[in-house]
Amino acid sequence: MFAILCLQHNTLNSHLEILKNIPGLTWTPGISKYLQDKNQNELDYLFTPKQLNPQKQNLPTHDTQIPYTELEPIDWSELKPECVNVFRDMGYCQTSETFALISLMSDQRCIQKRDPVRISYSEQYLINCNNYQNGCERSTTYMVPTYLINYGTTFENCTSFKSGSTGKKMQCARICDDNITQLKLNKIINSTQMRVKDKVYSMKQSLKSAPISAQFILYEDFMFYTGGIYQHSYGKLLSYHSCEIVGYGQENGVAYWKVKFYFGPDFGENGYIKFIMGQNECGIEDYPLFIKV
Repeated sequence: MFAILCLQHNTLNSHLEILKNIPGLTWTPGISKYLQDKNQNELDYLFTPKQLNPQKQNLPTHDTQIPYTELEPIDWSELKPECVNVFRDMGYCQTSETFALISLMSDQRCIQKRDPVRISYSEQYLINCNNYQNGCERSTTYMVPTYLINYGTTFENCTSFKSGSTGKKMQCARICDDNITQLKLNKIINSTQMRVKDKVYSMKQSLKSAPISAQFILYEDFMFYTGGIYQHSYGKLLSYHSCEIVGYGQENGVAYWKVKFYFGPDFGENGYIKFIMGQNECGIEDYPLFIKV
């Protein structure tokens, strides 16, 4: 066991030393509690490139940033913390499209008082029952909102998340985990992918109403983010992921998106990541998605 722990530690520290010696980083690299708590099998899984089906392959470089000095910051994690500051960990079931849309659904229903308090809706139900996707493997983003529009999902306390420890889907059941209660499905009304020319403006306008979803490319250096405004600087491409943008602001004159991801509250800045705004960092401004609940 000691030898395995040493191997983990040395592998993570070798990456960290490279990052610490990159000049001009706008973010702080480190080894978060999220990584410290992983065994070698879990680290191998996280750092192994996944089978990819990107919607866009040739991303622009980030030589310059468009200035957004007119920003009026908005942050739903501060405006409605009781609705938004809930974090999930995908574990071995990294179907982030499902987590992003379920998180949006739960957050928006709380923000708009469709539910009296924030209710966590079930990712596991979609993993089990959505035949448009392949269980815990990454699916095309539009397949998740399509299922939520047509069929919906049930509550987390009815069909709880279990696939994080196995990476496998389960049988699609029509009753809750207690094998007694009939499950109830809730739908979203619609979803809209923003395809306008100035997506930054469109994203900011949409965020005035509620959080939105987006996609980004996850590189090795992202795994070492502990704070600041993230820009990709080092490492191989690991996977494409969806996330939830909960707001935007400025830090030391640099504009950023505030992003909720699904590595739990021990990753990043208490579960959040700041992505630099205006230069399509890691493709995060390519495919913004807004839903109506």
